[in-house]
Amino acid sequence: GVWVSSLLCSAEAELFRELAARVANPMGTPGLDRLRALSQQWLKNLEAEVKRALRIDYVTASIKGSVSKGTATRGSDVDVLIDTHGRAVSREDKEAVVQHLRKADGFHPSHVKLKKLAIGCVLPVHGIEVDLVFANTTEYGQLPGKVARRLE
Repeated sequence: GVWVSSLLCSAEAELFRELAARVANPMGTPGLDRLRALSQQWLKNLEAEVKRALRIDYVTASIKGSVSKGTATRGSDVDVLIDTHGRAVSREDKEAVVQHLRKADGFHPSHVKLKKLAIGCVLPVHGIEVDLVFANTTEYGQLPGKVARRLE
């Protein structure tokens, strides 16, 4: 037998490794194990930033949705549930978190946006879209800021 690597120069071998990685993971995102390893540190950083933004002591962030179920497909985002342990989060609180995350390490200012019910952001290194959803909110029935201001 002949090793394929013995037939390739180093540049070709690198391309072959990249192709093999893409075939092994057709989603085009980090593999699920790699994403889980990456996410643990990222989640800890996120928890710390949300604590600072809201000036509270207890925050827990966990991955939910298709990634946690193992059913993610090409283009799937990562849903992160943020539990503030009984502290109800208002729209203004979410706006404060957005402003804080835009200045925080590991976030790009133009990639953190307040959506209707979630905070959308992108992991800069991997380009993975993340939706941050709070478990405890005061927003049920509350209108988004600009709409509410127009009605006043």
